This record gives sequence, structure tokens and C-alpha cells, in this order.
Amino acid sequence: MRIAIAFIVLLLAAPSWAADYMWGTHGFMSSSPSASCNAYIAHVNSTRPPDGKYSFGGLDKHSTTSYTCRVNDWNGKFAFGAGTNRSGDSCPPDKPTLDPATDECTAPPPPDPSEALSGSTSSFFATVPNGGTSLPGEYVCNNACRATWSGQCGSNAQGVSACWGLATFTGGSCQTGDTPTGVGTPPVDPTDPDPTDPSNNCGPGHTWSGTTCVPTDPTDPTDPTDPTDPTDPDNPGGDGSTGPGNGGGDGDGNGDGDGDGNGDGDGNGNGDGDDGDPSEGDGEEECDPATDPKKCGQSSVSGDTCDAELKCEGDAIQCAILRKNKEQVCQWKYDEGVRGSIAAELSDPDYQLEEKSVGVGSLFNDALNKGRWLPSACPAPESISVMGRSYSLSWEPVCRFATAMGPLIVALASIFFAVSIGRALKGS
Repeated sequence: MRIAIAFIVLLLAAPSWAADYMWGTHGFMSSSPSASCNAYIAHVNSTRPPDGKYSFGGLDKHSTTSYTCRVNDWNGKFAFGAGTNRSGDSCPPDKPTLDPATDECTAPPPPDPSEALSGSTSSFFATVPNGGTSLPGEYVCNNACRATWSGQCGSNAQGVSACWGLATFTGGSCQTGDTPTGVGTPPVDPTDPDPTDPSNNCGPGHTWSGTTCVPTDPTDPTDPTDPTDPTDPDNPGGDGSTGPGNGGGDGDGNGDGDGDGNGDGDGNGNGDGDDGDPSEGDGEEECDPATDPKKCGQSSVSGDTCDAELKCEGDAIQCAILRKNKEQVCQWKYDEGVRGSIAAELSDPDYQLEEKSVGVGSLFNDALNKGRWLPSACPAPESISVMGRSYSLSWEPVCRFATAMGPLIVALASIFFAVSIGRALKGS
């Protein structure tokens, strides 16, 4: 009876030995028909001369489990065919899908990174396109992921407009028309003939550089319309010097303070030139940080710790970004109070580990004595009568053999159980 039980255990454990799909060509196994065929051809070529090598010529499909591998000779012509057949029960856990077109097991596609970010938030900064005052839509493109935005917009001292604030990811990828944040760009609109060179809508004082709006240099010496260009004959400008003008021949010279004369008249008289305005020279008045609301372009920051008030002076956009970054960093502080609360919660008895000793050595003995549905005693001898004579058939030798095989059967069943559990955990 115990031998019968052992066979039942083996039958129950048989499904745990399910094999993965494999393709074989004359004993050369691989995960795909073409790879198996190429392995077989490589083996055949290993014994052939360099100018007599066979090559892979393709596959002819007969069914989902049977192909013919076409082998070409060294001239590229068909030489012979080799059978390629599939064995096994299912695809492996890392490639669970069977492709019906190739009859190969394939891995699932990688997850979309945008889905993992759905609902999460991040600070953003985006330049306003085309010289506008706000972003054109409700979505921004941050690292190839689409997000809705909320915040504020403004311009810096150079006249460049931008928006900044908080971006909430939607879980989808960027689409055409989303405003880039500087980390990744949205897809290009196929209907736009040249999306990198829009019309110049940067506004007065700015021009399109090919990638962004930049301020026009007001003192370009090559610009003939520059009112301070010394090469412009209609407006030569002055150098702030004073002195007499160029006198006429009758002595009544008419000079002005903006002239270039040296004070010596060319006639018989001396011209009386007017003094030029000293404020019209090339010198610039020095900026006083104490009176200039922009602090003459100087920036300063204080109170960047979580327990202090932030004070930022200088570029408004950079200050707004700094405030948003501080809000995110200081949302949760791991201080003494928080550490004390966590320690007090972990000291609760529900979180304490319970220690208990288990006698492992007796487990196999218990397995031999539990779970029986037949009596453990050896059956009584069978009596038979042959030709008037009585014979007794003892079961004792069989019982002794079954008793000796009992621990081995339990050990094998335990191994089969462990393998079954291991394969299930690997598949999950």
C-alpha cells in the first residue's frame, strides 16, 4: 500500500516539472526556430572547409509546432531541409506571450514612465513662446511627460517672459503644442513647415534669434539709424566738450557747445561759441544700490533654512523658483518631534517580534505518522488452498520494504513540493 501511495505522490508532483517552449533542429535547442536552425548549421560547418560552408536560407511553416529549415550551399542555392520542431508546455515567466507570427515567446513591453508619475507634482519653469505674456495652453512637457501647470508669469530685466510654479503629471506622454519646460520637448507638429523659426512676434526691442527672443542692442555701431552713431551725418552726436565755434570771415562766428572746433576762428574775428551741456557726454551716471529698486542688478538671498523667512532680492523669476523649491523641501521636517513620534509608535507591542522555538528534527517523523487514511499495521497473512492443501502468504517482507522506503518517499515529496513553490514564486 505504501508503494501505491508513493506513486500517487509522484503523479501529483508531476505538473511542477512543466517545461518551457524550446525549438530543436537535430538536437540543437534554442528559443526560436531560426536560432535553432542556425545552431545546427554552425555545427555542420564546423567540419567543412572554408569554401564549402552552408548558410541559413529561411523557414517553411507547417504548423505552430513544426517548421522546415532551408539550408543553402556555398553558392547560395538550396541544398537540403532540416526539420525544426517545438517542445515544452508554456512560455517562460520572463517571456509569457507567444507571438503567433513567429511562434516565439516575447517579453511584455516596458511600462510607460508617464503612467508611474500620474498625480505627482514637480516645480517647473518655462519660457513664454512668441513674446506672449503667458503659456499658450494648459499643458507643459516635462521630461517627455505631460502635466498641467499652475503658477505665475513675469518678465526679467532683459524683457524675457516666463512662467513658473507647480506641474501635476497627467500620466500621459507629451503631445504636439505642449510648452516645453527645458527638460524634454514635445513632439514636432508635422503640419508646421519650420517650427524652429516662427514669425518675429517678440515685441518692440526684441528679435528672434532662431531659438528664443533676445533684446536688440540699442548701441549697435553698425546701425545707421542709431541716434548716437558718430558716423551718421544727420546726427553726429557730441563728446561733451566745450569751446569756441568756427568763426566766419566777418568775425561773427556762430558756435555751439556740440561742435568739434578748436576754438580758433578762421576769419578776422573771434567767434563766441556757447558752452556745451556737460550732461550730453558719453559718461554714464553710476548706479546707487541704495536708491535703485532693482539693486543695480545685484542679487541677495537670506532665510533659506526651513525655520526662517525667505528674503530674495534680484531677478523675480529666480526668486520665485527659489520659493517653490523651499516649499517642496520644507513640506516635511524630520526633527526631534517627528523622530519621537515614530519611536513611540514602533514601541507598541503590536510591532514586537514574537520568539518561538520549533523542533525541526521531528517534522519528518510527524509526517510519517500523520495524514494516513490506511492502517499502519501490516495486514494479516493470506491463506489459500491449492489441491486440498492450505498455504499461508505473509505480507511481512512487503511491509518491511514499505517501512524502509517511507522516509525516502517523504523526502522526495518534500523536494517536489519545494520545487513547485519555487516555480510559483518565480512566475509571480
